[in-house]
Amino acid sequence: MRQTRCAIFLFCILFSVLSTPYASSALVHDFDISYYRYLNTAIVKNPDASKIEEIIRYWADAIYEASNGLEHLGTVRIFQGPSSFLSAYRLSDIVWEKAGHPKAAYGAYGSYDAQKPLGFRMAMFDGFKEYASGTAICDFLAPEHRMYAGYALASLSSYYIHDLREEYAIERGGKKYNALAYPSILNDVSLAAYAGDLRALNHSTPRLYADAPSTVQKAKWGISAWEYLTKRRAFPAQLAPVPPKNKRDASLNESEYRFLIQPGKHNAEAQSRLRIVWVSSPVFQIVIDRSGSMEGERIVKAKNAAKDFVRSLQPGVRVGVIVFDDAVNVVSPIVAIGSGDAEKKKLYSAIDGISLGGATAIYDACAVASKEMTADRNSYFEGRYVVLFTDGEDNRSKIGVAPLIQALRKENVSVLVMGLEDEVREKTLREIASGTKGYYMMTADPLDTQEMLYGYLNSAFESQISTFDATLPAGGSTRTAFAVEEGTELLRVSLVSDGEISPKTLVFSATPPKGKASAALHDKETGKLEILQKKPAAGKWTVTLKNNSKGTRRVRISAFSRTQSRTLYLGNALTVRGGEANSAVIYASLTGNVTPHTGIGIKGTLRYPSGKNVPLEFQDMGYGPDATQGDGVYSALAENCSEPGNYRVTVAFSNTGQAVETNQRYAFLPPPGIKDGEAYVVAEKGHALPHKLERVVATTFQIEGGKVTDDSRGIIAREKPIDFERVKSYLERGEKALKRGAYDDAEDYAKSVLRMDPNNAAAYRLIGEAKDARNDFAGAVEPYAKAVELEPGEPSHYFKLGQALANIRALDEAKKIYSIMQQAFPNNKWTNQLEMAIRFMSR
Repeated sequence: MRQTRCAIFLFCILFSVLSTPYASSALVHDFDISYYRYLNTAIVKNPDASKIEEIIRYWADAIYEASNGLEHLGTVRIFQGPSSFLSAYRLSDIVWEKAGHPKAAYGAYGSYDAQKPLGFRMAMFDGFKEYASGTAICDFLAPEHRMYAGYALASLSSYYIHDLREEYAIERGGKKYNALAYPSILNDVSLAAYAGDLRALNHSTPRLYADAPSTVQKAKWGISAWEYLTKRRAFPAQLAPVPPKNKRDASLNESEYRFLIQPGKHNAEAQSRLRIVWVSSPVFQIVIDRSGSMEGERIVKAKNAAKDFVRSLQPGVRVGVIVFDDAVNVVSPIVAIGSGDAEKKKLYSAIDGISLGGATAIYDACAVASKEMTADRNSYFEGRYVVLFTDGEDNRSKIGVAPLIQALRKENVSVLVMGLEDEVREKTLREIASGTKGYYMMTADPLDTQEMLYGYLNSAFESQISTFDATLPAGGSTRTAFAVEEGTELLRVSLVSDGEISPKTLVFSATPPKGKASAALHDKETGKLEILQKKPAAGKWTVTLKNNSKGTRRVRISAFSRTQSRTLYLGNALTVRGGEANSAVIYASLTGNVTPHTGIGIKGTLRYPSGKNVPLEFQDMGYGPDATQGDGVYSALAENCSEPGNYRVTVAFSNTGQAVETNQRYAFLPPPGIKDGEAYVVAEKGHALPHKLERVVATTFQIEGGKVTDDSRGIIAREKPIDFERVKSYLERGEKALKRGAYDDAEDYAKSVLRMDPNNAAAYRLIGEAKDARNDFAGAVEPYAKAVELEPGEPSHYFKLGQALANIRALDEAKKIYSIMQQAFPNNKWTNQLEMAIRFMSR
């Protein structure tokens, strides 16, 4: 029985190893860019478009060189315009503006599902402007600087994708940079762009890294860039650039390195997967659940939010409306939004006409929406989006979740999900959103729907600064206040409520620090009151509200601001399952365009399904639920969440005067022609936030059976830093225990390592060797197989696994291991030794 279980486990590991993208093909990275202007549309044909494309081609060359041909740049979609639809800003990997200092958020969370909700992105510009002094350094669109810009993108994307850190010596504080000594993609690449020294594009090897001074990479991961990629990202170790044997000098001649590209020339293989797509006219399908459970405020707020979405669309965008219960119906075919209001009014009417029905066929509705959009084959790369409003669980669809996601991926359709309240099946809907590179939001009550959707849709140019809830009896009143920072161009204060709303029943006004109050306007289509103030005075604003209706009213007041600065400060939050029952961990960050800030004031509130509110304590100190001290990602633990249903988390940020960026800025050495020896680099702590800045974000999570329904802990877990010195010490002690025959002690040390570093291949191998030494060959198979899985580039792991299989007479499985080694490690001593072991056991 044990042998059968081991064989099954081995089959799974073999399948994993054989199917990994690194074993058979290159890894292709797709990127979405939110670009600040229109360059390439049906109307606009700006020659700068070809310059941007040239930069992207150099980016593809550099990624290919950095990974020794292992990684390719794939489809790059460029969403154009200052107010990108469906908030391409929220979905994008790169925010590209006019001028600034290129930078990137760290890739610690390593997943689209986690990095996007936390606001992590890269920032790129048409021109390089040094941040501290405001000095214009160079125009990236100029012919002589495009290669440098592309190489800079490769450097930043290595940081963003893989969380590789600085591995080079560099003097700060305006002093001259040290000479390039250690090949690393995170080194300054101007030498590659301007002097043809391609060593700057290669990740550092273990040998060169060992001679390097103390670096950020060493402090964070304890291993070199290529060790990190092979051990934690499953890159084949044999593809790492290797310096000559017996040479201690880190400075290598070009002939001693294997280079795949030539400076200034595009490599055909590097460009083979690249496709650049200029997006200007996407297609949307608004899909609304009209099943019986949507009765009352849910359907009203969903329809209002859908009309809010239509109102936000720009001319040229195409949109249709679909409803579903147990059947799916197209209530408005896809139409192009014109410059006037005619098309929008027709869509408003179609949405208003939606009535309640029966059961729920969510997946079929998404499939029909996809079919409607894919009728236009040209829309494949323009962007196809389903905007789904639903409150329930699918109980009528003919298609399943996995086939639906596969079909949507094939047709390049993304799903933005608005899950409505506590009956929604959060885990499944999150799976659909993340599986299609979409976005997921969930409400805790009907008042959330419009606020959350508006905040998402308009986050490319507006930031939420306040949210306030109140329950007012007839004749009752309330007030709230918030701060508006200097340079604000527009202040928008919105009021939504249960039931019908009008300026007579709810008297609503906002008063500036000095001057008269502004009265609200009634937006009948979207069912809310709004106050719009252009160029509002900086300082404290006070909002007052009186309930003149005959009954009690629940209200939500939300404030949004648009600033003159192109730096967009946004609150971000992500909730994952806690370690104990009835608990959740909330991660929150305040980002300035793309990167988090630390040193900010942060307050949190948790609202239970019953309406009870409790404070949350956020900290960034590296203990408790928090992963890393000072990384700008704040963490709080929500405990005793025993009530089933949806919980709402509100996080408020404020500038304490100590707030600074925590990002990786791109270090720049000047090109030829710039003042010799002068280095432009931002202070390590980054720039400060504006005075009196306030932001707010809300998120939700669902408790079912004592657990958070959707669990993303795996996404977050590996960001926790590892005590590498302690790991190394335990492994050394374990190996000594193994040599002296203390096999139990050896296993105990290995297990202690795995508690600190669950993906440590050496610890699994040590467990296998301890079992081997006790002649427990069957017991050794599983830990050896795990070592192979975690470190597929190490041939000795395969040998150990194959030898253990041969020892239990599982010769067919041992021969499969040998076959893999023949392909991956030909003429290797471990491959030859396994062949001899199999022959010996076959006698």
